Amino acid sequence: MAHSIKLVIKRIFSNRNIMVITATTSIWTFIFSLYYTFWPLYLMELGATTENIGLIAMIQSTAQLLFQLPGGILADRIGRRKVIVYGSMFRLITPIIFLFATSWEMILPGVIFQAVASIYMPAFNALIAESLPHEDRGSAFGAYRMITMLPLVVTGFFSGVFMDHFGVWDGTRMILICNVFASIFIVIVRYKFIKETFTSKQLNTAKKSSIKESISELRNQPKTVWALISVSCLSSFALRLSFSFFVLYAINTIGLSKTQWGLIGSIISVVSMSLSLPGGMITDKIGRKPNILIARILTPITTLGLSFARGFNQTLLVRLVSSIGGGLGGGISGASGGPAWQALLADIIPSHKRGRVYGLIGTLTGLVGAPAPWIGGLMWDQISPAFTLQMSCWLGIIPAIIFLLFVKEPKNKEQ
Repeated sequence: MAHSIKLVIKRIFSNRNIMVITATTSIWTFIFSLYYTFWPLYLMELGATTENIGLIAMIQSTAQLLFQLPGGILADRIGRRKVIVYGSMFRLITPIIFLFATSWEMILPGVIFQAVASIYMPAFNALIAESLPHEDRGSAFGAYRMITMLPLVVTGFFSGVFMDHFGVWDGTRMILICNVFASIFIVIVRYKFIKETFTSKQLNTAKKSSIKESISELRNQPKTVWALISVSCLSSFALRLSFSFFVLYAINTIGLSKTQWGLIGSIISVVSMSLSLPGGMITDKIGRKPNILIARILTPITTLGLSFARGFNQTLLVRLVSSIGGGLGGGISGASGGPAWQALLADIIPSHKRGRVYGLIGTLTGLVGAPAPWIGGLMWDQISPAFTLQMSCWLGIIPAIIFLLFVKEPKNKEQ
C-alpha cells in the first residue's frame, strides 16, 4: 500500500501544472486559514452582530454566483491559464481592503472583490482535472488534496495560540499583511509557470460559438449532472445555515478557548488529510458513489452532534467524525470538494464543456446557498444557536437521499 501511494504521488506531481497549483494553493491555504478560523470574532471586533455576520456571508455568496458562470464560459473561450492569472490578481485586492477597514460595513468592498476573484474557480478546477491522469482520477485528486491540506495541520492550533496571545484584532491584521505579500508571490508564480491545457483547436472552436449558444448548451445536460447540481445546492444551503457560526458556538456556548478550537481544527485536518489519498484510491476501485454518500450523511449528523456537545472532548469527537467524511472525498458543495466528488464530475463532464458546467454548478450553488447564512443568523438570535445547528442537520439529510436515488456513475469516463 505504501509503495503504491508513493508511485501515485510521484506520477501526479511530475506534472508542472499540478506542482504550481499545489504549491501556490498550499501557501494561500496557510495564510488564509490563519485568520479565517476566527473571522466571525474579527467582524465582531468591527462592530458586527451575529445577524450582520450572516448578512456578510450572504452578500459574499450572492456576489460569487454572479461570476462563476461567466468565469466558466471565459475558461472555455480564452483558456484556463489567463482566467486563473486574472482571478488571482483580483484576489490580491481583498486583504488590502480588509486591512484598512475600521467598521464591518467597510469589509463589504473586500467581500465583493473576493467574489470577483472567484471567476477563476471553474478554470482552476478544469485545469486540475485536465492535468491529472484520468485513469487514476480519484487517487490523483486525493493526492492533490492531501498535499494542499498539509498547512491546516499546523494553522488550526497555531492560529488559536496566536489569537489568544495577540488578540483577535492585532492578530488578524498582522496575518492580513502577510496575506498581501503572499498573494503577490502567487500571482507571479502562476503567471510564469502555468501551462495551458486547452488545445488550440478547442480554443478556436469555443471562440466561434456565441455566448448565447454557450449558455443555451448548458440546458442540455444529462440527468445525472442536474441531480449533482441539486445535491450541491441543497447541501450548500444546509451547511451555510450554520457553518459561519461554528466558532461562536464553540467559544461562547460550549466554552472552549481559541487555542482549544484551533487545536481541534488541526487534529481534524490531520485525519481528513490522512484519508484523502487512501480515499481516492478506494474510489478508483469501488466507484465514487459510496465515499460521497458517506460524506453526505456524516456532515449533517455531526452538525447535529455539535449542538449537544459539552466540553473539549465531546466537541473533538464530533468534529473527528465529520473529518472522516471529508477525508473520504465526498465534497460538500460546488465544483470543488473532495477527491471522489471532483473525480465524479470529471468522469461525467467532457473537457470542452468543463469550464461552463463547473461555472453553472458554482452559480446555482451560490444562488441557492446565498440567503442561508443570513437566515441562520436570524435563527441564532431569535430562536437559539442549538436550533440553528439542528435545522442545518435535517436539511442536510435531503441531498443525501437525492444522491442515493438519482445519481448514477458513468460507464465510460471522460478524458
